[in-house]
Amino acid sequence: MSGGSAHVDLPAGVDLVFYVDPVDGNDSSDGLSPQTAWKSWAQFVQKGRPGAALLLKRGCSYTLPLPIIGGAPGRPVVYGAYGRGKNPLLHAQITQLARPELWVNEGGAIWRSTTELGDVANVILDERPGHMRYTIDEMKNAGEWHQGDTGSGPIHLYSSENPASVWKSIEVIPAGNGIFLTGTQHSHIWIQDLHIHKVGTHGIQLSNGPTNVTIRRCEVSLCGGAVYRNDPFSASYGPQFVQRRVRFGNGIETWESVSDVTIEGCRIWEIFDGGICIQGYPKSVAQRVYVRDNVLWNCGYDSLDIAHGVLTRDVVFEYNTCVNAGEGWALQGEPKPRYSVNIPDYIGFHLNLENSFGWNADCQVVARHNIFYHAPESRCLNYGLGTPTPSIQVDHNCYFQGREEDAIAQLGKERFLAKDFAAYVEKSGWDKNSIVADPRFRDIEKADFRLAPDSPCAGMGARTSLVPFED
Repeated sequence: MSGGSAHVDLPAGVDLVFYVDPVDGNDSSDGLSPQTAWKSWAQFVQKGRPGAALLLKRGCSYTLPLPIIGGAPGRPVVYGAYGRGKNPLLHAQITQLARPELWVNEGGAIWRSTTELGDVANVILDERPGHMRYTIDEMKNAGEWHQGDTGSGPIHLYSSENPASVWKSIEVIPAGNGIFLTGTQHSHIWIQDLHIHKVGTHGIQLSNGPTNVTIRRCEVSLCGGAVYRNDPFSASYGPQFVQRRVRFGNGIETWESVSDVTIEGCRIWEIFDGGICIQGYPKSVAQRVYVRDNVLWNCGYDSLDIAHGVLTRDVVFEYNTCVNAGEGWALQGEPKPRYSVNIPDYIGFHLNLENSFGWNADCQVVARHNIFYHAPESRCLNYGLGTPTPSIQVDHNCYFQGREEDAIAQLGKERFLAKDFAAYVEKSGWDKNSIVADPRFRDIEKADFRLAPDSPCAGMGARTSLVPFED
């Protein structure tokens, strides 16, 4: 399997396929073959139906939002790719400010954009993130930026001279989801072989009712960073967390009740908050959610997050490789703990079974055959309660921290270092067949997470998504 394959792998029940080629396509064509592809996807809302696929040409870029329609039992709607090259790149509506006339100096190194902007999540400077600051007075270093508290208006950027003469590219990424499935009408959908990139909030979100959704062989990167502007619970942590509003945004998130969701074979990296999140308020239910064979690295809050009181029924997290929690792009120049988090604690977990309002006694979660590698200054596994719920099963995993002082696990407020692993197993009843060992990846710097021949982790971690997808 590779993201660069010319083969189009569609599930059963698809009998109508439309093609989009944003370079050589023509919206007057029928869209029914690569040779008669549409130039845009706008017609799919009218001409698509259950059993239809919308395939995007590889090697091309597309501006979100994707036109979402729902399928039917046995007749899914598929969003995928065709041709050779990199997976289709889907990104937010990016505003480019790399022109001198788009900036006005307001004194010293403070520059204001002449362009009025909506709610800004990120500013990316020559492919590197700028650093958001909460007031203009906090801006002291090149690349730091600020937008007012209303969620609209110009941005200010710290630069020794006109920003357009310093950076060749100044991309403004707005708040907002990438691919958004909401309600039961957005059910029976497959999303495959797409790359969701530079999105201000969640890369892919399923919210309030979707069922029978498969997300496979996708890439999700540089997502999150939007300011959460409706945050009534931050005050409980102190006034500084009201002033410094929470920033958020996950790779793939299910919110509130969902069912029959599969996330497999994906690569998810450089995410502001959670790589994969299963969340919802109390009484919502996430059932039959299977997360397997994914690679997640540099996710700022955690690799897997189950939180906010959602009830879990048959949720399985297995054969995943999770690397460097809390690191990378999500720090954006902040010290640890990040100011933009509403808890006064170091974050950066791999398996975060937080569930803020407490676990229901019959919540069902299985986490097995995973590799959890490096959660610097934090812990690989975080469980919100002191005594694990019997219906949660965690076993056959590999844990590794690069520093002896970083915890393998925390139960409630009790931390367990690598040397305390036996005590953690006894206290939790979990991980009786797990190990603490360096998995020995082939080349972390190149995001090649295949295991060396002498790795102690045979049978653990991701399988098909271990190496970057083909160019």
